[in-house]
Amino acid sequence: MNFLTTSYKITSDFDESTTLQQIKDLFSYESVKFDYGPDFINSISTPFPLLNIDTRNYSRLNWFGINPFKYISSIFISLRSTDQDNCIVEIQINQTRAILLFCFAATILLSIFLYMKQSDLLFGSIIFAVGVFGTYFYIFKLCIRNLIKKEINRVIKA
Repeated sequence: MNFLTTSYKITSDFDESTTLQQIKDLFSYESVKFDYGPDFINSISTPFPLLNIDTRNYSRLNWFGINPFKYISSIFISLRSTDQDNCIVEIQINQTRAILLFCFAATILLSIFLYMKQSDLLFGSIIFAVGVFGTYFYIFKLCIRNLIKKEINRVIKA
């Protein structure tokens, strides 16, 4: 598996056209600009708000209240029909932005750690480790793997 991308497969309860429309509505609500065809959706740009007052930071579609699409570089969704009256949704998420944000946060934490006095190194190393692991789990586990997958899963299930 590629480190920069992650993939999921979800079975939709609807046909291709209904599933495509529901995902398009989700992307429009979350400020994701996209291009689409009869069996795919490709994001052109995902929101990257710089200030906390920007409304693209927040979402009412998940329990956490954040827009998880701001942490990814792009998302590609393809649809395949099955023998029944449903389709398989294949999701490919490009995580380049998330990796860069993680490295930025780790660099800030490392610079704080290196600035500390020698007597505070144990405390500093604990703060550094907790900060790095907390940032990793927040960006990759919660936002990308959990929230994006659940938001798409919610709109394509009956």
